[in-house]
Amino acid sequence: MEEVALALKAMGPLKAPGPDGLPPAFFQRFWDFTKEDVYSFACNFFRTGSLPLHCNDTLLCLIPKCTNPETADQYRPISLCAVVVKIVTKIMASRLKDVMEILVSTAQSAFIPGRSISDNIYTAHEVFNYINKKKKGKQMFLALKLDMKKAYDRVEWEFLEKVLLQYGFSSHWVTMVMSCLRTVTYKLLINGAVRGTVIPTRGIRQGDPLSPALFILCSQALSSVISLSQRSGLLRGIRVRNRSVPITNLLFADDCLLFSQMKLDEICHLKHCLETYCKWLEDPSPLTCRKVAFSLANYAASHFKLPITHHNHLKKAATKFYWGDGSDKNKIHWISWLRLCHSKERGGLGFRDPTLHNKALLVKVAWRLWYKPDTAWAKFMKSIYFPNCEFLNAKLGTNPSWAWRSIVVGREVLRSGLIWRIGTGENIHIWKDNWLPSLPGYKLHHPPLEDCPFTHVSEFIDPQSRWWNRTLIDRDIHHSERPAIYQIQISLFETQDKQVWGPTKQGLFTVKSAYHFLCNMWTEKELERPSSSTSHRWREVPTDVWKAIWNCNTLPKVKNFLWRACANGLASASALTHRHIHVDLICHRCGEVSESISHIILYCPFARAVWHGSSVTYVVPADNNDPLYKWIQGWAALKSYGKKVAR
Repeated sequence: MEEVALALKAMGPLKAPGPDGLPPAFFQRFWDFTKEDVYSFACNFFRTGSLPLHCNDTLLCLIPKCTNPETADQYRPISLCAVVVKIVTKIMASRLKDVMEILVSTAQSAFIPGRSISDNIYTAHEVFNYINKKKKGKQMFLALKLDMKKAYDRVEWEFLEKVLLQYGFSSHWVTMVMSCLRTVTYKLLINGAVRGTVIPTRGIRQGDPLSPALFILCSQALSSVISLSQRSGLLRGIRVRNRSVPITNLLFADDCLLFSQMKLDEICHLKHCLETYCKWLEDPSPLTCRKVAFSLANYAASHFKLPITHHNHLKKAATKFYWGDGSDKNKIHWISWLRLCHSKERGGLGFRDPTLHNKALLVKVAWRLWYKPDTAWAKFMKSIYFPNCEFLNAKLGTNPSWAWRSIVVGREVLRSGLIWRIGTGENIHIWKDNWLPSLPGYKLHHPPLEDCPFTHVSEFIDPQSRWWNRTLIDRDIHHSERPAIYQIQISLFETQDKQVWGPTKQGLFTVKSAYHFLCNMWTEKELERPSSSTSHRWREVPTDVWKAIWNCNTLPKVKNFLWRACANGLASASALTHRHIHVDLICHRCGEVSESISHIILYCPFARAVWHGSSVTYVVPADNNDPLYKWIQGWAALKSYGKKVAR
């Protein structure tokens, strides 16, 4: 029952409903009433290995890809099958997921738990980088990119059944899988009405939770044929370094990259492998061969350091769009890009800086390389760039690929964000390593007060009580940094020291935490630069003021106006003069004092009259000249009158 409930809970509530018109949200909402029937259906299927008649009927809704579709391939088919069938296939997919890593070779990186498609992208980049360097040598190499057209539709059921049996699956399991495929019946849904019936004889259903795993097992047949030829010495592949393994094929779900040396016998054997695979599929032309051109455009920001000109172009386009620049006229950008990128709680709008986001994605790659060193991709990169040391200590090297240069950029940020979680403390250096979560940079900034003989954290821990030795710490550590040490809880049992990701409480990496970590570093660096006295005045505004602005019950344009007013982003006379635009500083309404934002909104006699005549009948104090954000801070006092009055 628990497995069925988890499968249903993992479904999107409003995903495409089946022929009965009931989406997963119906079963999730009324689970107490439907669970017995759903559980009985699932148990009956797993016991008998067959589905009841017509329960696997599927409506095929055709969504046009263009304005005026004329052919069938200009429609996108959406399969609408029953939720109970999806529950069954989702349970089977989750069970199959546990053995996929064992059955599928490391050449396949898609849809396998613990692997990422990025692994093969970096491996392919290193291979192509090696090929480009060898263009002038005597040894030549061949690379082929293969696509399978309509991949899911071309899977032959008999071939799939043989593959599953060959892998050692029980006949009952294979019967259940084939029952899910052979009982499918498609009915076209045209203009809201069911038209015609299609009974397939091959192919696996798009959107079925079981389909990706079945397709990966079929594509493994090609990898197995190539691996057999490689073990027999018929295919040699490409060896980037003498110490690295030769690369013959890389699989990206339904795409494949093949590598070999430019020798006639090896090319013939490679062709024989493809013909054998096509024969098994019982389709004479399932593969199309293209020119070697591996485009990583869709993954560029996630895998490579992009040029600064690209980032500047994105920043320029974003700021122009926000400030309303036209093709013939540019407007004043009242607030800097740095401030726009701050979170709303810190006085910004939460814009995402493309440079920092690119770095955060590269830190993710560096984290995977450091955190999972046993993956095939990590071993491959280690054999090329750091065979004799750890990743964190690896050097850039001579003539590296752009992929490795990009990973090193992420690695430098990873170093700054990693922090030691104290066990014994024997591996943690007191003055050099990151081990204090509450201090900037996670390390001590003051030198020892006296000639301290200690170098490792373990020497500050009392081995009897398993707590800090206050006598030594008070003698050798600066008084401002001692509380940061005493805040750290030490386990009563001695464990190994471990490095974790500092910006998150769990110690696990996320791109979001890396981005905010980089933002904080960038902000502090920018604020240290010399600037005018008014540039950083917005930092005086407390966090509760920004929260009050964005949480107030009013229109979004009013919130945006208040935010710009507190951030000195309105066209007052003082703001224009600060930007070297020569205007009269005196207020044009009252003609008495300088025209500032606070004067325009609150303290001008005309503004006071407007406030007094409004529905709130607010009287602005005559002897008050505080900035606008001080007035917004006073909103908190209105809560004493009740939520309705405060709003």
